[in-house]
Amino acid sequence: GNFLGNSVVKWVVCPLKPVTEEDDLQKLDDALGVEDGLARDYIKTAYSKFTGAKDLLPGEDCGEQGLVAGTSQCQLGIMQEDMPEPYEQEDFLCPVRPLLPAKKQIKIFRKKAKTCMLRMNAGQMSEAKWFYRGLTPTRKQYEVMENPPTEELRAVKIMKSRSRPDHKFNIWRNFVTVAYGCSQKEKE
Repeated sequence: GNFLGNSVVKWVVCPLKPVTEEDDLQKLDDALGVEDGLARDYIKTAYSKFTGAKDLLPGEDCGEQGLVAGTSQCQLGIMQEDMPEPYEQEDFLCPVRPLLPAKKQIKIFRKKAKTCMLRMNAGQMSEAKWFYRGLTPTRKQYEVMENPPTEELRAVKIMKSRSRPDHKFNIWRNFVTVAYGCSQKEKE
């Protein structure tokens, strides 16, 4: 189990048609890569009992110093530009590995009894042009832009969560009740 827990998944692609141009083969190799990061991630989780690996789910490990004083950074996902392939005249960002479903991510955050998350309010989202588009899946979900935390963001603590159909599409969604704290700037 310990040996397999650190294994790397690789693959070989056999073109259906003969590719004679060396440049075309190189482009294909560059686009596909040779390692499957998602499979490697699943292997780490599957063999964690043997390897002792912990905090493997997004948001469990928050050890890295945050960009705002007195905060820690929790990685929820890895985003990659133009993945799996670029499209003409369209910049976009996608998660390298699937993000956790909301209910699972909320459960991880609720386990952090002494931790608050930083949250943007509607005005801050609008100013940063950082929009939630989860209710409109036909639109581009992630813009290619940075959005580092600032001292103006308020701390929130998840108090409770529940699932129910939303009012617009009647699709089951997860909702949280949060308690607001003050921002780092307000504390100072």
